[in-house]
Amino acid sequence: MKENNNKKGSLLLDGGILISLVTIITYILVYSYEYGYCHFFNIPVNLIEINLTSIFIIGSALLFVFYLIFTVCWLVSIIIYKPSVPKYINRMIIFNLPILLIVLGYVISYGKIQKEQYVYLGVILFLAVFTLIFPLITQRKTKGYFNKLNKQEEHEAKLDKEIPSLMTKVVRLVPRELFYLLFYLFISIAVAYNHGDASAMKQTDFTVIKSQPEMVILKKYGDNFIIAKYDSKNKSVANEFSIMNIADSNTEFKLEKIGPLKIAK
Repeated sequence: MKENNNKKGSLLLDGGILISLVTIITYILVYSYEYGYCHFFNIPVNLIEINLTSIFIIGSALLFVFYLIFTVCWLVSIIIYKPSVPKYINRMIIFNLPILLIVLGYVISYGKIQKEQYVYLGVILFLAVFTLIFPLITQRKTKGYFNKLNKQEEHEAKLDKEIPSLMTKVVRLVPRELFYLLFYLFISIAVAYNHGDASAMKQTDFTVIKSQPEMVILKKYGDNFIIAKYDSKNKSVANEFSIMNIADSNTEFKLEKIGPLKIAK
């Protein structure tokens, strides 16, 4: 009887921890998305407020992204962690995987690839080629390419034991489950930020305030609208904003397709 009660208590505790963890991750991802959105329109981040609506709508989508990133990493680990695949290759793939996933998330969010992403991909390609060629230079006496890779891995593992790298020290200090969680979270935060910035860049529907000059609502946080002057000819908003309280507003609003908008210089 006591064992059953202990099991129930353990399940409730595990369930409580899981719910708390999901809530924290959702909040962090939603905040990252809002941060990216505000960054595009130069809205101060101290005005950001996370409400239940944004947690439910945006958070659900971003949690799905987090799950996809976890699934991709899990599938990659299944493929590469085989006896036939040298550990040296495994390490190279794991090292470059975060940048690849961030670039992929960037392309999905913006629908295109920017110059800086080409730089990231170029760095990844250079490191991958260098990593594959390096054992040919250092392990010239060893026959067979895969044998060279295994020998190089043994050599680097020995060096890492004698002089541990910063990453090795972190992995040893932090529990493995927590390390992987932070690993997935880091990638998800970058993807969420980019998606928020891209959403602001590509947004077409805005609530326009019929006034002189015309104003547009960029964001609503709590009981306040964040508004800016709108130039219909240049499809731009001023690099300044005002805060309008909903209770004090007695103006006409209209949802119009005026975007995408840019920041006036």
